[in-house]
Amino acid sequence: MPLSSSTTPSSPTKNSIDTLEHFKTTKIVPLPTASPDEICCICQEQYDESHEAVTVLVKNCYHRFGQDCLERYLNSKSRQSNTCPQCRQVWYTREPATADLENTLSIDSWIAEDLSPFQARPESRPTTHQIRQTLRQDEAFALGMVNSHLGEALEHLNRVRDILSDGGTYASDIIPVLKTVERQAREIHEGLQHQQDVHVSASSRECSRLLGDIRRLQARIAEADSEFDSDPLDLW
Repeated sequence: MPLSSSTTPSSPTKNSIDTLEHFKTTKIVPLPTASPDEICCICQEQYDESHEAVTVLVKNCYHRFGQDCLERYLNSKSRQSNTCPQCRQVWYTREPATADLENTLSIDSWIAEDLSPFQARPESRPTTHQIRQTLRQDEAFALGMVNSHLGEALEHLNRVRDILSDGGTYASDIIPVLKTVERQAREIHEGLQHQQDVHVSASSRECSRLLGDIRRLQARIAEADSEFDSDPLDLW
């Protein structure tokens, strides 16, 4: 369940702890039995050796989180960091002066500043968890670039089709545009050979379809050009 600033924290119970440090030392325990497909509600990532799970031992809560994620959450400036991100059960009692100061900060700004999955941490070596998140960001960026170039190629291909629909058009009018389309399609297709993501593979299939369309257009242009010249034009 994602964090929400609109959830109202529950009232403190007799089990509430008096300080953050007391809470950390007495109410957070490792969870070696977390299932492989279980995810942390803070970062939305699965648990593994570099992203270990812990459980909060507070009555009516008992939720689990990634150990590092929970540590950053508890140390953040969020006005609700003394409550569970899932159920908003109060974990420990704030000191009044600290609470007054932190009430000026929103949980949304804390998420943006403290929990960015791609935030640089030069003081330590990246974990498998962090590397996986960085790779996903890189894949998303690459996919965006591919789709942008693919869109341009399809626009040029539409121009070729419009030109061919004009009965008075000569092959020489189409060749420059068609060459541009084929060059873009080949560059995109070659760049996608090293991508394994399912969405990128779908774009690769679209590029293959585009190359097929181009080959069919080449045949039509060569046929039309042969009507004006005894030697068919070498398009490429």
